[in-house]
Amino acid sequence: MIHPHNQGLCIPDCFGCKVQGFGIASKALPTRRSRQNESDRFAEQTMKDVEAYKRLRADGLQPKGTKGAARTEALATTRFEVENNYIIRHKRLAQTVDNAQADIRSAVAVPLEPAES
Repeated sequence: MIHPHNQGLCIPDCFGCKVQGFGIASKALPTRRSRQNESDRFAEQTMKDVEAYKRLRADGLQPKGTKGAARTEALATTRFEVENNYIIRHKRLAQTVDNAQADIRSAVAVPLEPAES
């Protein structure tokens, strides 16, 4: 039978009082709460991605989103790769694609004549 712990009747250095304040963090039991470790890794990666996204935006680039922004920042060498979240392994091809994208962006669009009514 478990008796309630009466703190009014405790002696100094009471074991019951010590046990009442004892707790175990989920990080101390990785086999019991593996999801805690996964969520910690996810939160850490998300923070890295958000910081990388902010740096890319400060550089004037527009990544597709925050997810994977740290990897994109580390591996991308051209504006096209950052903005499309697509890494081209052949660097000469990546530069060619980026130059083509820049040419398309810089092309002057001729406005259409308004329709006469």
